Amino acid sequence: MAQIRLSPAALLVLLATAAVLLPGIYLPVHAAEGASLSLSPTSETPWQLQADRLVVRQEENTLHAFGNIVVKKGETRFQAEYARYHWVKKQLRMEGNVRLKMEKNSAQAQDAFLDFTDQTGSFREAQFFLYDPHIYVSGSEIRKTGTDTYTFASATLTSCDGEVPDWSLQSSQGTFILDGHARMWHPRFRLRNAPMLYSPFMFLPAKRTRQSGFLVPDLSSSTQDGQSVTLSYYQVIDQERDLTLTVHGMSKRGALVGAEYRFTPDLMSEGLARMDWLKDQKDEEDVEEFDNYERPSPHRYWLRSKYNGYLITPEWRTKLDLDFASDKFYLREFDYGILGFEDSRQTFLERFGRDINDRDDPIRENVFSVSRNWARAGLQARVEYNQNLNYFNIDPNKSPTLQRMPQIDFDLHQTQLLDTPLEWEAQNQATYFWRRKDDTTKGSRLDMHPRVSLPLQSAYGTLTPSLGWRETIYHTPETSQGRPQLERFERRGIWDLSSRATTELFRVFQLNPAKELEATPENREASQWSMLKHTLRPQVNYDYIPEQDQTRLPDYDSVDQIDAKNEIAYSLTNLFTLRKDRIVASAAGNGTRTKRTKSYRELVDLKLEQSYDINEARRSDNLDTYPRRPFSDIRLESEITPFPWISLRNTTWYSPYVEEITEHQHVLDLSHGPLSAFYGYDYLRKMERDIRRSNQEKLSIARYGASLKPDPGWQLSYSEERDIQSSQLIEREAHLGYLDQCWKLGLTYTQEPEETRVSLTIGLRPFGELEQGVAAQEQ
Repeated sequence: MAQIRLSPAALLVLLATAAVLLPGIYLPVHAAEGASLSLSPTSETPWQLQADRLVVRQEENTLHAFGNIVVKKGETRFQAEYARYHWVKKQLRMEGNVRLKMEKNSAQAQDAFLDFTDQTGSFREAQFFLYDPHIYVSGSEIRKTGTDTYTFASATLTSCDGEVPDWSLQSSQGTFILDGHARMWHPRFRLRNAPMLYSPFMFLPAKRTRQSGFLVPDLSSSTQDGQSVTLSYYQVIDQERDLTLTVHGMSKRGALVGAEYRFTPDLMSEGLARMDWLKDQKDEEDVEEFDNYERPSPHRYWLRSKYNGYLITPEWRTKLDLDFASDKFYLREFDYGILGFEDSRQTFLERFGRDINDRDDPIRENVFSVSRNWARAGLQARVEYNQNLNYFNIDPNKSPTLQRMPQIDFDLHQTQLLDTPLEWEAQNQATYFWRRKDDTTKGSRLDMHPRVSLPLQSAYGTLTPSLGWRETIYHTPETSQGRPQLERFERRGIWDLSSRATTELFRVFQLNPAKELEATPENREASQWSMLKHTLRPQVNYDYIPEQDQTRLPDYDSVDQIDAKNEIAYSLTNLFTLRKDRIVASAAGNGTRTKRTKSYRELVDLKLEQSYDINEARRSDNLDTYPRRPFSDIRLESEITPFPWISLRNTTWYSPYVEEITEHQHVLDLSHGPLSAFYGYDYLRKMERDIRRSNQEKLSIARYGASLKPDPGWQLSYSEERDIQSSQLIEREAHLGYLDQCWKLGLTYTQEPEETRVSLTIGLRPFGELEQGVAAQEQ
């Protein structure tokens, strides 16, 4: 999960730098005007002391410096008007406009005292500034009481610039342990000069590394959940593990409790698990429709997890995906916030590159796999359990959902066959199938599919014919009532033929043939579009599978009933690429050197494809219901980017029989300066007598929105998804956000057919800023 950097007193770490100051001294004079000397002459880089006047009092064992005192070493620098150093007691006192500069961190005080023997000291009327994470701390007195301990009195904390900060935290007194924690008594939260909140005591993490602490709460209101507040606590367990506990309190439903556990034991392993639980207190009349069926209990939950690791050695990779819910309505009702579906999906995609099933999908996949790859082969063993939420709370024994326990895949990668011009590959799979439904068989299947191909290349293109054989063996130890008797062993052998032919043609057009941009100093920073490349890629594929009776075989998945195929598919890809030349200058010796650089933009990417089904052209059955339509829809896929600020992605299917568009998808993106907008449209035409699109219902969905950033702080956005066919709103969301130098504010309004939600987010930077945290130990 995430952590917050709450280090209000960590600024006092600047005091620790003084512990190396003045460890020894060499003084050849008793008094000098405008003196300058080196301290600790045995050091590689000694401290340099400068002052208007130096006085040494041997009887007191002290050195006195007066006027414009500067003590510096590297990027660390002390300044004061008066300083006294006792070289026996190793104590330093500085007075008058005391200032400290250490890289980008700084401090100033009225006076300062440092004792190098026990590493203690104090600053009066002091102010410290820590560049990262941009925090100011000021106090009437800040004392260093030990190696890593500090106390402060009448202190003020803020991350805002300016004499009157937008917010500040004042405390009467407190203590601080470096890389540990801070305790504050009587803290008061202030907005500008106005006091807002008070607490008798506050405990804050003050670590410079990963730290435990509370995350910024979220406030929201919705018609379904009522008034809501979300509060999370982040706990660092050790360097490789952390835990986040969250409570999402809802006035109408109760408290949704969530936990997230992250661990990264080494560089090759990473895991994340989330678990939520709710005793739903929604009114009984609102849940009658679910009673004893889809949601029989008020106890609701959702477990999801992903893990990447290895078994014994890193060559044997393991993956775990868990997704288990109490009912099919849970993911729909709780799809927002840090416990919601969308946050979990985005987190899994970013960290593991694997998605989870959509929130409306009743099938929740749970998979564990072990795999290893060699140069010419790959092996994977997996166990897959699919939870079917349509049956989970009704009668799980009637669920027809297929389980694979286990499945073993052994694939041979494409490689040369001995010393011949042939290449060969094979996909092999052994699976044991199981499902609860009473009238469905359980059994094993071994499927082997080797293939031999002959790549033929010439100046005119590439032709690759291939021949495959699929051998499938079934073992059925049991039969279920209501089905025909199956033999204990069954086998099927079926061959397939395919061929791929492709070539590429291109032509380059000179856009400025008469004036080529020369790399001269006069043309520095000049640019022009110089060339346009048009590429044509025609491709023809042919696939053939003979017809074979397979009714006697068990029916587990698509491998068991392979349809006959006799189809030609053809496509044509057009690609237009622009080249831009620019003259740039770079340093070369004592002068500059100019050169021409090239950049490219994909202007248009357009692909047309269609297929012809020979078996469909010869079909003689069901002609009254489905007339012959051997030609598939013409599919047009395009992406057009005429300018950097506009992009259009489009996919369209056109039927040559009804002479209309049967399906359409497009997204238009616009972006210019602070303004961006998008428009998307999905369309399905109602189809009844098309054998390829039988019983397709009409669908018309529009998505559009825009966002505006008028200045670096403000952000406004609006998006909407609407069913045009029924004129029904699917979702509407409006967001107003403001990001200041030291605080942020977000207001979000969400409207759905059955729920309206308003959420408010307030953050004090860096208190509300999250950063990733778990580290891995290298083995």
